Amino acid sequence: MSKICKLLLWFFFILFFSVPMLAQVREIAEIMPQFEGSTNGLKKWLNENMTYPQEAIRKKEEGRVIVKFLITENGTVKQPKVMSGVSSSLDAEAIRLVSIMPKWIPASQDGQPCSVEYSLPIRFKLPELSQNAEQAFAPEDTSAEPAMNLIYNKSDLKTYSGEFTWVFQPTVIAAYAKIKGEAKYQYIENKGEGRIFEGPFIWWAQYGNNAYVFNGIMKNNRQVGEWKYQWDGHDSHITFNEYGHPTGKFEVFDLRGYRQYKGSILSGIVIDDFYYHDSDFEIWGKYNPKGKAIGEWKCRAKVRGAWYSAKCIYSDDGSLLKDWFYTKYDDRTGDTTEHRLYIDADYYTPLGLQHYTIGKIKELMFRDSSF
Repeated sequence: MSKICKLLLWFFFILFFSVPMLAQVREIAEIMPQFEGSTNGLKKWLNENMTYPQEAIRKKEEGRVIVKFLITENGTVKQPKVMSGVSSSLDAEAIRLVSIMPKWIPASQDGQPCSVEYSLPIRFKLPELSQNAEQAFAPEDTSAEPAMNLIYNKSDLKTYSGEFTWVFQPTVIAAYAKIKGEAKYQYIENKGEGRIFEGPFIWWAQYGNNAYVFNGIMKNNRQVGEWKYQWDGHDSHITFNEYGHPTGKFEVFDLRGYRQYKGSILSGIVIDDFYYHDSDFEIWGKYNPKGKAIGEWKCRAKVRGAWYSAKCIYSDDGSLLKDWFYTKYDDRTGDTTEHRLYIDADYYTPLGLQHYTIGKIKELMFRDSSF
């Protein structure tokens, strides 16, 4: 073979294997892409450009659509696709929004712009159901709800021991909405209108591989004092006041034991020091008496397979001063640089966790159970 042929073969070999490497798409980079105006700018742009589909409004559809797309080295958004959808109309609107996005500030690696795959959760909330955070977490009005002091003779108390189905309301885990087990409790017959629970209450059940035990005191059909919950090797506890409202310190695991919530609650709002943990995220910080995040919040987050320690900063009135960021140390120069950390803004924020924590506590409150 002539030298010219060999050189041509080497040229095409190098060209064939080097071009894909140059066009490599990353899942994570030293500096991730950023929307103009950061997270707040992105939220504002989505709100201003979103058109809620009439079909979704008619069917009362809402939820979160996760769209994955490519942000090229010049910031152009390409190839959007739905990774987790809600319905055909909401999925299509999410794709439309991503497709018309302006250019982003591109990612960079080793000081050079690079292409990155990016996942964005887009939250759809029915317009008529929207409400601000202060309305959602307004203190419960107990002025018109006096403590019940039922007058009865001890001889009226009866004891039940047998099957009992605990109904979790509200719940986001359909499979766990109703669990049948065994219970032992005291009650009073209420003139044919049902039973009024009064005194010690214990309920236990076996569901799949998990054993559940709930126990505490009922007074006039209300949970009062400290209630303890055990399942899947986890211990939870909530304290209720005389009105049956959760108050004081709590520690709650979800029904599958994946998530841990720990803090204090007053008038339906999580306050003071708070801690949350799951397999991919850990966060801790403080709420003021109105349930707004204040001061420095810290987290450990698993983002695209890598763990980061980051923090964000809030003012005393709950305004976000600095979104999640982490500090990177350069071994060669000894310099430190700050980088934004992009995480799930819908859930892993102090406001999102305020909402979800209240929901988890409500799941363990006695509502509509049957025997």
